[in-house]
Amino acid sequence: MRRPTTGDQMWSTYTRQFQWKVWMVVFVVLVVLVVTLRLVARYSSQEVRLNLSDSALVIFGFLCGQGTWVKMVSTSGRIVVVSVLMLQLLLIAHYNSDLISALAAGPSLPRINSVTDVNSNPSLGVGWRRGSSLEELFRESPSPAHRKVWEKIAANDMESLVPSLEEGVKRVLQEPYLYISADISIYHTFGTDCRVFILPSSEFPIQRSLALKKDSPLIPLFNSVILDMWVFGLMNKWKVTWTPPISDCNQLVVTSVDLKTVATPFILLGLATALSLALLLLERRYCPL
Repeated sequence: MRRPTTGDQMWSTYTRQFQWKVWMVVFVVLVVLVVTLRLVARYSSQEVRLNLSDSALVIFGFLCGQGTWVKMVSTSGRIVVVSVLMLQLLLIAHYNSDLISALAAGPSLPRINSVTDVNSNPSLGVGWRRGSSLEELFRESPSPAHRKVWEKIAANDMESLVPSLEEGVKRVLQEPYLYISADISIYHTFGTDCRVFILPSSEFPIQRSLALKKDSPLIPLFNSVILDMWVFGLMNKWKVTWTPPISDCNQLVVTSVDLKTVATPFILLGLATALSLALLLLERRYCPL
């Protein structure tokens, strides 16, 4: 399957640091702090009067690490300020560390180790070369996970299957697609291509052997020769010699961040500027001095 890049997370690069439940908790806590500051400013005789929008601006400024013109003199007001600063310290420390790591080292590798993980990701397509033995393996497999993959492919009229390896490579690089093939074929095709990610384990390990006639006198001879080759390390030597080289694509190499990755904050800044100008025009029209 295709190796993820920073460009794939245009909208989630700046929000993936926390799960959506954590974001909801942070939002609720901020609302509570804004209301608390508003009540303190309203009912404390020592504090400056703040309306709800000013209270929200003060809390948001503290969360962004900025100061405020409001001077908190009461104990209750200072407790609110300390609470916001502690929240800001915890959030910013984790958020910045994760964001810097994501931009510098890139996104994490796919967490897919088996067909079960593939079934849990409905947006990921899966297929192989049409007419290969994999069709029978998935169709006749006693594993429910394998049969679920086959039922999904059969329900789509075999559209996930490809006529050739070249077509499979094309789909891997263009869409969320997992291509299944023999390990030797995968290593020869993708072994030095860092655009793809090869799963760490095989789904169908197959033992290769020699077929001889039953009770053949060659069976003891072959068994003895194969055992000698295994004992003297010839099997491992041939495996190292004939296995295609695999590039180490996990090395940390700092690359320049592309425009697509940082487009989200610029889009938000542009929308905020446009909203500010629109509100200015409305204020000038309906709320003249």
